[in-house]
Amino acid sequence: MRRWWVAGGAALAALIVLEAALRLGNYATPDLHQLDAQLGWSLRPHKQGWYAGDEGRTRVVVNPAGFRDRERVLDKPDPVYRIAVLGDDYSEAMPVALRDTWWWQLEPKLQHCDFRPGKLIEVLNFSVAGYGTAQELIVLQSGVMRYAPDLVLLQFSPDDVADNSFALAANKLRPFYFLDAHGVPRIDESFTASPWFQRAPCNWCASSRA
Repeated sequence: MRRWWVAGGAALAALIVLEAALRLGNYATPDLHQLDAQLGWSLRPHKQGWYAGDEGRTRVVVNPAGFRDRERVLDKPDPVYRIAVLGDDYSEAMPVALRDTWWWQLEPKLQHCDFRPGKLIEVLNFSVAGYGTAQELIVLQSGVMRYAPDLVLLQFSPDDVADNSFALAANKLRPFYFLDAHGVPRIDESFTASPWFQRAPCNWCASSRA
């Protein structure tokens, strides 16, 4: 019996040492992003884990729809005024707790200032790190509009300009829009045919611009 206690104590000590090493090494697991044939990459639905960066460690939970937000319902009750947020790293906001994100704090502020008298304000987040506005448009058309938002807020970053240009974007494994011979916008999804895209893990997805 004593041997079992000794073995159990040794195993517990090993786990504590491993946890300490992982924390000191700034290790974050699991990978919260995945490859996406439509968008280049996206968040993994139902996934959760610790994000570790220069700012510290943050517990991150991805909702069933595949966004960093609490779980939402598609049907919008009559008293609700629904705001959808589209953005990139600044709105996905992995380094900070959910309650500290700007859009989470926006909801009660709008509610208390009578932004829409008689309405309940609801702010939904659909932001994903690294996205340019071309990807955000796809998210808007393919998913966000199903939630019937009354207002859409686009968080725009200076690097979104380069992210929307195949010539300028550092990470080209994403969809791009171009104008055809008649000046009509068309989408180019040829990145999915890249051998590198098909075999790559997604640790490059949102964090790597290379």
